[in-house]
Amino acid sequence: ARTALLAMTQSRVKQTPDRWFTALIPALAAQDTDLVRDALATVRALPAPKAPPRALTEALVRIGLDEKRPEQVRLAALAAVAPGSLQLENGLLDFLLARLDREQPVAARSAAVEVLTRSALTAEQRIRLDGALPTT
Repeated sequence: ARTALLAMTQSRVKQTPDRWFTALIPALAAQDTDLVRDALATVRALPAPKAPPRALTEALVRIGLDEKRPEQVRLAALAAVAPGSLQLENGLLDFLLARLDREQPVAARSAAVEVLTRSALTAEQRIRLDGALPTT
């Protein structure tokens, strides 16, 4: 599986075949954290389609919601969702807002910012985000 992921990542295709995204879903669902990280890196490396396959978005969101997964894996999965395709439920918003705290590692804060800027936030969620940001 890792050889196929590496080949996809290094393929330099201009348009990713839909079947490639479909083929990534089992790797994203794996229990092997390293395999999931490799699959996430592959998703991020491939050119994103205008309309990402729904099953891919659902698989990425499932990882983001899975509290048993490492934080960085959850953040990477959410960051791999196509811009505007992620609707944040309040629990997921809470998870991301907590990562904005200055005591969090820079990588976690950066990933949370990336996810939040690419998400379709409601007016109420934007107000919550505004309240969570530090003022100077």
